[in-house]
Amino acid sequence: MKKTIILISLLALSVVVANSQDNKIVKDVSVAASSNQAVFVQQESTTMSRRDSMKQSLNAISDKILDQMDAANAGVVLTRTADGSFLFSPVEQKPAPAPEPATAPIKKWKMGTDLALQVTQNFVSSNTNWSSAWYSGGNSNFAGLADLKGWINYDYNNLTWDNFLELEYGLSTTFKDDKVGRQFHMTDDLSKLTSKLGYKAYGKWYYSAQAEFSTTLFDTYPIDQNYMSSSLASPIRFYLSLGMDYKWSSQKSDAKVSLFISPIAYKMVYVNDMRTFTKILGDGTTEPTSISKEVGLLINQQIMNDAGALVQCNYIQQFNSSISLESKLSLYTNYLGLGNSHHTVGLEVDWEITANFVLYKILTARVSIHPRYDSTTEDGWDKAKLQLKEFVSLGLAYTFKNY
Repeated sequence: MKKTIILISLLALSVVVANSQDNKIVKDVSVAASSNQAVFVQQESTTMSRRDSMKQSLNAISDKILDQMDAANAGVVLTRTADGSFLFSPVEQKPAPAPEPATAPIKKWKMGTDLALQVTQNFVSSNTNWSSAWYSGGNSNFAGLADLKGWINYDYNNLTWDNFLELEYGLSTTFKDDKVGRQFHMTDDLSKLTSKLGYKAYGKWYYSAQAEFSTTLFDTYPIDQNYMSSSLASPIRFYLSLGMDYKWSSQKSDAKVSLFISPIAYKMVYVNDMRTFTKILGDGTTEPTSISKEVGLLINQQIMNDAGALVQCNYIQQFNSSISLESKLSLYTNYLGLGNSHHTVGLEVDWEITANFVLYKILTARVSIHPRYDSTTEDGWDKAKLQLKEFVSLGLAYTFKNY
């Protein structure tokens, strides 16, 4: 604004000076004519011609100054009229162009946590002085399960890194000692961490390396038995695999598929607790056993190293806000036969299918079916049996963070 005022003042001063010079020239010419001074008139005419040139130059400069002022002063146009005065006239303001919408920042990390708690309780009166037993039999019981799942995933510039933690702990009690004097029994004991690093190869395929670690934390005894089938860090299972990973997702149906194919996979099973126990068989006889034997190793074997191929397929489908389905299928074969003393080739199949239902807000129901088969152990194809774990629960579930 100060610059504009200075320019206007200079322009006005230049015009005043030019007009005063013109008036002086006209007066001098008139005096010269009345005095018959022709030579002086000729000289003054020349001077007047120079004054006209100066005036034209000043006018050109002033026009340029006015153009600059028009550009600098938004909304006002300054013009010079024929008599030398100045006129300020407003012009219609053009709306400023709308700013371009800011580009949303790329989310490199995605993380979330799901917590589910299921509890069941049943009371049956006992045969005491004040109450008789329930007419159809039965025992009071209590069962609880805690399931915590958390994930931290990175996806940016052709690089992916998926990390998944799963914790499952469950127990049950009948409030009555079993044959060996035990009331509490572990029904679930799993601590599992999976980490997969991938680099995009082409399309939806990635070069991938995956590590999977799982173990148990608590002592687990079968009902009416006094031997342990698991305890702290017994067993530990570890897989390390290299291969290709196919990732597909659908925004329309909210489905995700991950197919991991590894022709080179290392498997380790480690048992920390090497104590031996006496196992009671169905016919009443006994035999020595240990945690190592229960997980498919030799009775006194602490570690097993194996190599083979691994295929994993994970499928997640969110049908709507209330129903979801998750399937995890794992296939492993020790095609080198290094995992057992007989050097026989076997197959390990682990398939977990879980359906979740949101009944009302955090009130949920869950149905889980988990079949498993493993002939890569010392039992081989002859003694390997299909195992099945089924679970139906009603409880509370909540997602703490998911973005």
